[in-house]
Amino acid sequence: MVEEAVRFYQAQFHEESVPSSFDILQHIPTMVDSGKNIELVQQPTKEEIKSAVYGLNGESAGGLDGFNSTFFHSCWDIIGDDIVDMVQDFFNGHEFPRFVTHTNLVLLPKKKEVVTFSDMRPISLSNFVNKIFSRVVYERLVSLLPSLISDEQEGFVKRRSIAENVLLKHEIVTYIRLRTKAGPNVVIKLDMAKAYDRLSWLFLSKPHGFFRSTKGVKQGDPLSPALFILAVEALSRGLNSLHNNLLYASSTSTQVIDKVQRITGIPKQEFPFTYLGCPIFYLRRKMDYYKGLITKSMPIYLLSAVNPPAYVINRLHKIFAQFFWSDSVGTSNRHWASWNNLCLPCEEGGVGFRSLHDMATALFCKLWWNFRIKPTLWSSFICQKYCKKLNPIIVNWRGGSHVWRKILECRDIIEHQILWQLKMGSSLFWYENWTGLGALYFVTLLDFVGDKEVQNIYDVVIEGQWNEARIRGILPEDLATHILENIQPPSRNDMIDKPVWMLETRGEFSVKSAWEYLRRRHEPRNAYRNTWARGVSFKISFFMWKVWRNKLPLDDCYRRWGYQMASKCWCCIEPKEETLQHLFFTSPAANTVWKYFLGHAGIVVEGITLHQGITKCWIVDVVQRMKPIMQALPSVIIWELWKRRNIYKYGDVVTVNRVLEQYTPKLNYTKVLWELPSQGWIKVNIDGASRGNPGRSSVGFVLRNEEGNVVYACGKEIQEGSNSVAEARAILEALKYCVGNGYVLIELNTDSMMLKNIIEGVWKIPWNISEIVEEIKQMMTRCNTTVAHILKEGNSLADYIANYALDHGPLECFGFQDLDSHARRLVNSDKLQCPYIRVKEMLLCLCPIFLVEFQLVVLVLSNHSTGKKPRIGTSIRAGYDSRLSSFSVMDKQLWQATLLKAELVGKNKKVKLNTSLTPSVIQPFSDKEEQQETNFGDTKNFTNTQVYIRYRVEGQISKRNSLKQSLRISPHTGSQANEEQQKNHQILKEDTRPFGKCKQRAGNMYLKEKATVFN
Repeated sequence: MVEEAVRFYQAQFHEESVPSSFDILQHIPTMVDSGKNIELVQQPTKEEIKSAVYGLNGESAGGLDGFNSTFFHSCWDIIGDDIVDMVQDFFNGHEFPRFVTHTNLVLLPKKKEVVTFSDMRPISLSNFVNKIFSRVVYERLVSLLPSLISDEQEGFVKRRSIAENVLLKHEIVTYIRLRTKAGPNVVIKLDMAKAYDRLSWLFLSKPHGFFRSTKGVKQGDPLSPALFILAVEALSRGLNSLHNNLLYASSTSTQVIDKVQRITGIPKQEFPFTYLGCPIFYLRRKMDYYKGLITKSMPIYLLSAVNPPAYVINRLHKIFAQFFWSDSVGTSNRHWASWNNLCLPCEEGGVGFRSLHDMATALFCKLWWNFRIKPTLWSSFICQKYCKKLNPIIVNWRGGSHVWRKILECRDIIEHQILWQLKMGSSLFWYENWTGLGALYFVTLLDFVGDKEVQNIYDVVIEGQWNEARIRGILPEDLATHILENIQPPSRNDMIDKPVWMLETRGEFSVKSAWEYLRRRHEPRNAYRNTWARGVSFKISFFMWKVWRNKLPLDDCYRRWGYQMASKCWCCIEPKEETLQHLFFTSPAANTVWKYFLGHAGIVVEGITLHQGITKCWIVDVVQRMKPIMQALPSVIIWELWKRRNIYKYGDVVTVNRVLEQYTPKLNYTKVLWELPSQGWIKVNIDGASRGNPGRSSVGFVLRNEEGNVVYACGKEIQEGSNSVAEARAILEALKYCVGNGYVLIELNTDSMMLKNIIEGVWKIPWNISEIVEEIKQMMTRCNTTVAHILKEGNSLADYIANYALDHGPLECFGFQDLDSHARRLVNSDKLQCPYIRVKEMLLCLCPIFLVEFQLVVLVLSNHSTGKKPRIGTSIRAGYDSRLSSFSVMDKQLWQATLLKAELVGKNKKVKLNTSLTPSVIQPFSDKEEQQETNFGDTKNFTNTQVYIRYRVEGQISKRNSLKQSLRISPHTGSQANEEQQKNHQILKEDTRPFGKCKQRAGNMYLKEKATVFN
């Protein structure tokens, strides 16, 4: 069999007859000039080669050398220079070993039952180095293909959709049928068998060197599609040059039909037929036409080009539901919920599936977008066939294909979501939505007669300003006032108006946003959202979804269905009825588990239902690091109780109840430091705020010199908008102030990575801030400006000013003395280069056994400034840091800390640990360290100091108490320290301590076993 396979593919890839001429090439005009030709053949740069390497799929199979792109990506720092030299040598004409181009041919079946080797698809697994050469050439060629390939060819060309070829064939067949009703017409369908394998090398180029195959391109090679479409383009232009006669069926004799079949070898068939996987027909839609849609793979591609009847999609939904609810292939179980209810987002009570009815409508909305925006062959044909001289937005359906009818239905849904941004005013004044209110044709009153002479928007613009008299003369007063007050007149003469999709930030149409806009909606609820806890598998979350809706096969459920049966709880010794409430909440085993876990959170289990207990667990007020565990806890408990019930009922060894094991939050953090600007530069920190996004908005910015001193600060409220609009407006306001006051060396710092990338041209400009960004770029040309991103913690001062403007009104400061106390603390903190700590999200790890873990900081203090030990009776209360799970001590002295003894305090009861703690001592400060501390400035500003020592204690709690975030330290000392402590607590309570916020951030820096942190 192996030898037969070798012989078959040797014959398939061998050129039997060499073409003597390629006259068909004379139909292709010269379209590549010398400049483009030089770009194609020039030596690639290092960046171009690296982009080609990283553009290849990292999960693709390796070739004969065994390496895939993952190896090259991970080792690029080591082998990158060698790869660049190799590729550049290839383009310079150096020879390489033949092994580089050798290929493994892997055969994949195309059919369920393989009879011959023709039923196999040969996939070429090339060496990765060879793919790099192809990728570099492909990246250069792909930008030229849209200008080289005619509009008839939609495949393998970027930004073209092959589905439009299917749509065009539908319209042509329908059009021919309507024009000639005397009988069926002739449509020739050409299908190139083994198209990749039969492509002649002599047509593409002359062969060089030794190759065993003499035709075909590799399936899987990145360059193959581009080479193939170039060859098909030559065939297409050759066929177009042969149009010389048009015969209709009524004038075609039987002899002519037979002669055509004999000469061409094309057999005669009847409608419908399949084209690119889609049925082509001209009569009414039938179920039989869409059998392939039902029995084959996911039909999203087909739904992009055809409009099947509703019962076809309902049949698909039925198949999906049978597969989802069954526990094995070919079986049919009870459907606990309808498919329509499952096709809702999780927060609305569904599972997150999407209805194909909604997806089909969203895909046809995309067709309307393409029809309105992209001048393709299909859109031109549709416009000439159905619209004639009318604008598409006012055309009514008066017959035609079912596809056109569906497109018009989608037009009425989404046309008003297409906004035309004004550039030169080329948009149609009456028929395009350039005001944001919809097309003026529909917005104006029915009895209002507009000026037919006004066609485009530039017809009502004079010297860059609105022609107010003409606008008020042709529009109702309210519309005219809205345009004059809220819309900027077109000012650019070099760009046509740009359409944007208002439901997407970037302005590009997406099927996802269209689906979200038109889908069926239910009221979202927090309970539905919490059912799908993060870190919990789909199986457990979906089971929780069934429990919340009471969709489980329990005895009480069978009774509701009318089955008369005896009920027994399999988990109880005493006879009890099996109900949802009993099994998961009130049974002895379930009640013990719930009390154990909910008791530590201060939740009383008695007197509440299962749903109430779950809800209390979700909303309980706990520290941030415990919120993920409390959200996941009900799902895991219920799942384990369900498994226990099934073990008892169906027989198995009962295992130990397992709920949680080794829950360890992994703390990720980043140190953030506000840096002083360079000599002679001004650093401008910028921030925008939006309450509601969109909602009330404000901007804030602050200018500081190379010493960190405030030069100017401003905060003010702007009109309502989103966060991105506020951030962009803040940058613009800051630049206007800087340019207006003569600053030419400007360092812009923003916490919006999106704005930074947009200004630098890395990301596409969102449609709603495009005008602001253009104005920002114009302002930046008038000064030397750099834009840098800083994390939000390092941008605290600008953030505070922006929010101050929302809460208290506009703010303008010309120096440090004009700032309030909080802003001064932020300035001093930045000036002293005190870092901020950014704590990232903690990861949740769910495992099977419960283990109590504590992280303690226990301190007993001695006065470092006097060297005296505390007297017996001193009691010091420590603060708790919930993010770091650690305690800190506040006092008005500098202290040395020594661990002696630890006790956690609950509700008037001490909770003892079954393990001992090893003492640890922070070494006394050296004179150098103490002197360095006093050099920061006046020591009275550093009276509040945090000292951290962290310990991890694993053990179990002897009593189930709700733990308070407090700490008592022994031995205790006298009343003098208590008075000092009370003064200190009063200072903390009033929040008037110097650098109070700075102290808190500095304390959060601690991440080692023992350390001392000064403010």
